[in-house]
Amino acid sequence: MNREIKFRAWDKINNKMYPITGISFTNKDVWLQINDKQIMGANFNEIEIMQYTGLKDIHSNEVYEGDIVHCVSNIPHILINLIGKVKFLNGGWTISVNNFGNQDLYSYGVKIEKLGKIY
Repeated sequence: MNREIKFRAWDKINNKMYPITGISFTNKDVWLQINDKQIMGANFNEIEIMQYTGLKDIHSNEVYEGDIVHCVSNIPHILINLIGKVKFLNGGWTISVNNFGNQDLYSYGVKIEKLGKIY
């Protein structure tokens, strides 16, 4: 497998985003990387898990589910200029735009700029 599988979590209790270093689907627990020397356990109901899309934006920032992104087409004669939230829908990564629906995040040779997170 060539794609990198990574997750991050929004800690609902501390209102902070952390990288996930381990997941137990059996126990519904995760291990959050607090800093270089500290790992904290959390239960699924205490966090919001977000997956890495495998894409980086124009500034080399990793794009995760839940990020707010600006997408612009880099193919001539195809006009795309969208701002929306990254979601996993129907087996693929999409950008969800109010009043415009969901658009394929990988289509049209899109340039992506990460604007922020939903939290």
